[in-house]
This record gives sequence, structure tokens and C-alpha cells, in this order.
Amino acid sequence: MAVKNIIPLACFIVIALIIGACTSSTPTPPPPVVLPNTPETVARQWQQYVDENKFEAAKVLSAPNASEWLQWVSETLTEEMLEEDTLAPVKILGMTCVENTNRAACAYSFDDNGLIYQDTFVLLQVAGQWLVDIPKEALIESDDMIEAMIKEKQEQEQLRLEQ
Repeated sequence: MAVKNIIPLACFIVIALIIGACTSSTPTPPPPVVLPNTPETVARQWQQYVDENKFEAAKVLSAPNASEWLQWVSETLTEEMLEEDTLAPVKILGMTCVENTNRAACAYSFDDNGLIYQDTFVLLQVAGQWLVDIPKEALIESDDMIEAMIKEKQEQEQLRLEQ
């Protein structure tokens, strides 16, 4: 009779030890996110996030003006427009950055369907982290360009529906 009582007790102890081992271990914290932190690497990563419509990820590398612009873009472009890849990814051909204390300017050239253009990223260093900034003047120009693009897209859709 003693053997019959020992087997259930032994099973109970083994199960309790297994459950205790599983629940008592502290979960391993995820590895810390390492952000790029040179003006060039930040600018390139930010542009890649924008090209991939990963606006929330781009906000992590954005100063307030750029973050507000990304929010506006994500709210303005419809899901359909984002899925259609209306904006081709920017192919950066070359980039040169010049730092001046907590500000940097990265001049770059990019290929847009065979045409080469030049532009500049402006970056700010905040608490040791480089962030893409979009000056207010550029925000106004960009908003106008995007609104014109949306209007053109809507007009094309209307023409398509009328045919």
C-alpha cells in the first residue's frame, strides 16, 4: 500500500519541479535596439524606412518637424496608395555629410528613373543621437508636392472610372 501512495506523490513532485522550473526563470530581455548614429547612417536608414512606408520606425530617427511630417504623410496617403508603391524607392548614389557641433548637412545625389537629382538632409544631434530634421520651409514645399500628387492620382482614377 505504501508503494501506491509513493508513485502519485513522486509524480506530483516531478510535475511541481517542472512547472516551478518553467515559471521561476526570468525572461531574457530583448537585446537593446542600436540606432545608427552618424549623420550618413541615420539619413540613409531614415530614407529606407520612408521608402518602405515604415513611418513609425522613421519617427525614431526624426526630430519633431520630421516626425510631424511623417505623421501627416501616413494620415494623408491612403492604404491603396501605399500598397501601389506610388513613390519609387530613392536610390542614393552618393552622400557627403558636414557636421557643425550639433547640426549636420548631408548632400546627396539620387537616381529617379534615370534622372539624377541632388538634395540635402538636415540633421540635429539631440541627447547624443543624430535625427533627421525637415526645416519648416521644406515642409511647405513637400506638402504642396504631395497634395498635387494625390490630386493627380484622383484625377487619373476618375478618368479610368469614366471610361
